[in-house]
Amino acid sequence: MAVILLASAICVYGAMTGLVLWRAAHEPSAPELYQPDMWILMGGAAIATLAGDSIDTAGFGEIRPVTVVTWIVASAWIPMLVAASVRLRDGNWWAMVFPLGMYPSATFATAVETGWQSLTRLSLAFFWIALAAWLLTCLRFRRVHIR
Repeated sequence: MAVILLASAICVYGAMTGLVLWRAAHEPSAPELYQPDMWILMGGAAIATLAGDSIDTAGFGEIRPVTVVTWIVASAWIPMLVAASVRLRDGNWWAMVFPLGMYPSATFATAVETGWQSLTRLSLAFFWIALAAWLLTCLRFRRVHIR
């Protein structure tokens, strides 16, 4: 059942990503296209990676190749999302905090599952990036909403 649910989630993720990419190709100047909510594209792939690693560890199926691909997809989104985030004028980056937290978790789980030790260092680096983003977001929230 876990493998079926993961496969279904990956299919839905693919459909949603396709819609976002279609819109990016047909309406590249739409301001909402570059809103921080685009970070869910990376976060969704990181969540799929973490779920797949958990399924593989539990012995419910040999799906390691799938989780490596979802980790690569999550990683590939990062440069594109950083470039898109530069276009944000208001600095409202609250939606990137959760995906940036999921990415080091997924990267560490992939490092443990595959034995690729270099991913452990990458996970730690992104942990600090995620923590910094969280702290900056909290400080901005406090500055804007508590006066």
